[in-house]
Amino acid sequence: MINVLFVPYVINEMGQTSVEFGWIESVQGIGGLIGGYLLLKLNKKVAPFPLIISSLLASGGFALLQFNIPILFFVFIMNAFLGITDVISIVRLETLLQEQVPENYMGRIFGAYNTLMALTMLIGMSIASFLGEMMGTVMLLNISALLFFLTGIVGYRALKQNMKVSRHGKND
Repeated sequence: MINVLFVPYVINEMGQTSVEFGWIESVQGIGGLIGGYLLLKLNKKVAPFPLIISSLLASGGFALLQFNIPILFFVFIMNAFLGITDVISIVRLETLLQEQVPENYMGRIFGAYNTLMALTMLIGMSIASFLGEMMGTVMLLNISALLFFLTGIVGYRALKQNMKVSRHGKND
């Protein structure tokens, strides 16, 4: 949904132009570079799942703040943080898949993963296109931010359950 709604948000809600939109996107790219560097450092110190989950939760928080405080400088900062957390969660998840999936299943797993990602993006963009006018840009952007939280919470619960099972050999 963010892909479809972010341009109208910047133009209509923030009152900015395509130039400022380009700056905002550039700042996110800089954040992504920083995120790649931080991931290199954090990867050795933080287990994969907590790193992915905390990045998803942080992304949800940064997005919520960004979409509800339409001040250009503030959006620059939040988008830089989003660049950091997005790269950490996405790259670490894909690296985890590469580390854990047997080589003879790698193509199938990445095919299914990328298909699911494309499908969810298509669904989100369709929802945003159909409901954008009716529900409003900020409301739908907030829903998309909350989906980051939901993903992090579901991931945390699954990790917590998995750790209980692995510690005791059965479900607690």
